[in-house]
Amino acid sequence: MRLIALALVLATGAIEARADLVTYNMAGTIVSVSSNTSSLPIHVGDRFAWTLQYDRSLQAPRNLPGEPFEYTPRSATLFNFVDQTEKISLPSPPSNPKTLTGLGLVLNPGTNPKLGNGGFTSYTLWSDSRGNPLGSAMLSLASSAHRLEFPTSNLADLQLNSVPFDDRLLNYAYGMHPLTLPVLGIYVQADPLSSPTSSTPEPGSLTLFLLGALGMSARYLRARFGQSVPAP
Repeated sequence: MRLIALALVLATGAIEARADLVTYNMAGTIVSVSSNTSSLPIHVGDRFAWTLQYDRSLQAPRNLPGEPFEYTPRSATLFNFVDQTEKISLPSPPSNPKTLTGLGLVLNPGTNPKLGNGGFTSYTLWSDSRGNPLGSAMLSLASSAHRLEFPTSNLADLQLNSVPFDDRLLNYAYGMHPLTLPVLGIYVQADPLSSPTSSTPEPGSLTLFLLGALGMSARYLRARFGQSVPAP
């Protein structure tokens, strides 16, 4: 019976782990650099690249009409920070979820004039192993020239590269401390977004996995009890 339970646990885990990830490989030009102690050769005008990735299956809680939709990701949404001009990779959020202290996606539908013209914000904050703030990244996509209206809060129907954002800014900071400036702080004017890539698990692969788990259970029952247990 333990084998059957294991098969069921594995099958359940495969379903729960299924995510509809979308990835935007973004780039832009550094417009501001502030440094407290960093000696890295990073300058205004350098080309800078990073990755925006989130799960399109995330659901936002119900909100009041015109209020922003706030989603809670399960992993970092901003990472792979690289100064392409100097070929320098900067620290990214760690994979350990315990050190991810702030994760969020915010979609402003643009229907409330008091909240601006609408936009999309993603942020990731992380700490060191002792819980001290270590790094942060925030991407803001908005418009100052015209109103952006998002007809739905369903992230699966949102194609960011088709939205006419004219304000696109990434703020990256590393080596933060409550009483000092960050070791390194960067502002990047982002280029228009290109088409994304997705990494949704194929339904066929999941189906084969489930059938394999059930088949393993059936074989165990036939061997254990000598009964005619039909294969799935």
